[in-house]
Amino acid sequence: MISFKGYCYPKTVILQCVRWYVAYCLSYRDIEEMMKERGIDVDHSTLNRWVLKFSPLLEKEFQKRKRRPGGRVRLDETYRVPGVQGKHGCLNGPRVYLKYICETARAKSYMAMLGCAGI
Repeated sequence: MISFKGYCYPKTVILQCVRWYVAYCLSYRDIEEMMKERGIDVDHSTLNRWVLKFSPLLEKEFQKRKRRPGGRVRLDETYRVPGVQGKHGCLNGPRVYLKYICETARAKSYMAMLGCAGI
């Protein structure tokens, strides 16, 4: 947990200023003006010190709480679809199979609209 003891500004103000500087392309003077519009008088050099102190700490906290990818592997079912890849093709995953069905149905309805025989 990050400690904000000893600072004369509330935690929310400090975090808001650091977030604006890190997330958006704003200068310290821009953030100083924005805070002045909100009734908070803070100097740009103070903002610089906050960013230098709290951005590495926040990054470390975010990395601790971030979910790790690749914890579990799940395999989809395999469908055998005739005529997709050669004589008897194999498509992995229901999404690909549904895409094949939708494209086939779309092609059939388009050919029927044109009046093509044999479909």
